[in-house]
Amino acid sequence: MGETVAIQGAGGLGLHASAVAKEKGARVIVIEGAAERLEFAKSFGADHLIDLKKFTKVDERLEQVKKISGSDGADVVLEVSGVPSAFAEALQLVRTGGRVIGIGNILTGPEFETSIAPGVITRKGITVKGIVRYAPYYLHRSLKFLEKNHRKYPYEKFSDREYSLGEAKEALERSESRSVARAIIAPR
Repeated sequence: MGETVAIQGAGGLGLHASAVAKEKGARVIVIEGAAERLEFAKSFGADHLIDLKKFTKVDERLEQVKKISGSDGADVVLEVSGVPSAFAEALQLVRTGGRVIGIGNILTGPEFETSIAPGVITRKGITVKGIVRYAPYYLHRSLKFLEKNHRKYPYEKFSDREYSLGEAKEALERSESRSVARAIIAPR
């Protein structure tokens, strides 16, 4: 309630997080590079949009977040982009004493690494939390949220259509290429 939440990525997780944060009373900033996803984020409660193509440098995005938050950064930065460098950027975008939550970066190996200065976490007193799985109680809460808000936010537009199990490969490719926020695979 009353906090500024910056969400890095406007895929399915980012859009849902935007709607949840908005319903909880947060000021929501969505950071994304795909124009159609930025536009879509508005319908999921985003108050402010930061276009990665317009603000190409971390310092430029940080200035936008500072302006919007009226502080030295966002209270909470949620990384759901899956881009390793976004995690390092989240440490810059969060305010002193703020929280960074990493959900998008789940892969490991040299190609999924990024450099950070651990002193940033210490000097700014940042709390960092990684989340990789959803506890059953949380899924229940999420379903209750959807039950209450599914008409308020256009969840049905996450995908261009329902894909059969036989079309799962195509559905996953469309999700990976970011053609859809989340492909819906439904057994028929």
